[in-house]
Amino acid sequence: MNYYILLGAATAVIGWLTWRIWRKTRELSFVAGFLLIYYWTLYGGWSIVTDHLSGRATARYYYLYDKLFPIELDQHYFLALLLYALFAITVALTALLVVKDPGEAVPRTGPLVISHAVVIGICAVAALLSYAIVRESIQTSLALGQSAYASTRSGDAGPLFTLHQVLNRVAVLPLALGLAVVASGKSPKWIAGRGSRLHLVSYLVVLAGMYGYCVMLGNKNELFAGLLTGTLFYLVNARRPRIWLLTSGCALSLAMIGVVDWLRGVPIDSVLEELTWSELGTALINVGSSNEAFGSHFSLYGVLRFEVPPTYGSSLISLAASIVPRLFWPDRPPDIYPYYADSVQAVSGQGYTLHHATGWYLNFGVAGVVLGAVTWGWVWASLFNRFYRPHSVQVTRRFFTILAPWVFVAGIPSLIRSGIEGYKGLAVDSLLVPTLTLALTHGAVASLTRIARPASAGRRRIPLGPAAAAGRALGSGS
Repeated sequence: MNYYILLGAATAVIGWLTWRIWRKTRELSFVAGFLLIYYWTLYGGWSIVTDHLSGRATARYYYLYDKLFPIELDQHYFLALLLYALFAITVALTALLVVKDPGEAVPRTGPLVISHAVVIGICAVAALLSYAIVRESIQTSLALGQSAYASTRSGDAGPLFTLHQVLNRVAVLPLALGLAVVASGKSPKWIAGRGSRLHLVSYLVVLAGMYGYCVMLGNKNELFAGLLTGTLFYLVNARRPRIWLLTSGCALSLAMIGVVDWLRGVPIDSVLEELTWSELGTALINVGSSNEAFGSHFSLYGVLRFEVPPTYGSSLISLAASIVPRLFWPDRPPDIYPYYADSVQAVSGQGYTLHHATGWYLNFGVAGVVLGAVTWGWVWASLFNRFYRPHSVQVTRRFFTILAPWVFVAGIPSLIRSGIEGYKGLAVDSLLVPTLTLALTHGAVASLTRIARPASAGRRRIPLGPAAAAGRALGSGS
């Protein structure tokens, strides 16, 4: 019963703080963000506690008992739930204290203009480069009758696999933002572009290609990040968002993303046979019962049960060293994950997820959990506050300011399932990729505008003499 009381109390406090933030900001992105945090932090605890108290096991997470460790309702698990609750509540409390009432959200300057053709071209090229990196692994898996997900994640993709992942983000996030700009209509608030039906069709074609590519690779994180980024930005960019159309589109997209889960282990030549329309509804229903909620939830219990000592800042060293690509520094300091996997005696040959709070605990103990939560909440609220302050005249900074609050929320699923080192992925994949891509397209628009400007516009005007000026004034007044 104590576990239910703890989970219930933590859920109520997190819900109340989320409601307070929403009342203060009227911003749906905070609601979505805390739902994501809760899902990967405490949601799985309800099933674990219920199953253990009722004496039954659930296949959704039971396989982790063999590969990681079994969970028991002991003092370690109660402390893990307590620390998870402390983390989520501290994030919400920090955000509530730091975030400011945006007041009347009216742009102080005209919208930035992007080139849809350049956005589509960049995304298509990024997708092709990504495929070129993993092409041999895909061909090998096809020849052996294996899934491409298992082949690419086993290390066979080579040293450029990280670049392949970044290129996937380049192909998806700007695509989602560009599509959101097209959907925003003729007078968007923050980012605009001269859209046409051809652009809309091109966006949908490239997006369909990326969906098929991600289904083949088993990559659903990029698709979900793109969906969330595009949705949140559309709501803030459109003057009159079409809610019903958005809701139906999101429901269909979530179902299609859910399909990726059970197609990961399917051989490439059998994907089309397994993918049917009848499975979309089932996939949407099964989103809430996915095993996604359990892998990271296990991590803090394992650290407490095995009494893993803190490393006192090793993740900060790894984060600083990650500036240098591993291609040039193969033996650079590793992140906290190998230390975690070795300490809890995890079975090798499979990847496991590490909760963000666990990463901070492995570095600084209980104090690290609080420090990590305060850092998270402060960064999140500061990006939101920056959005409603006067924007910099520098183009790249303006794009960063406009996009950062929404892509931060879209990056929560990746950040919550990684240690302190996850901030590098947040900075590069979620913040820099869409910012630099859209800034590049804006530069292309500016260059084309200068080229197309009539030559007469650049001629220097000769000032009129006093008599001519007086004559023009009299003529204009007649």
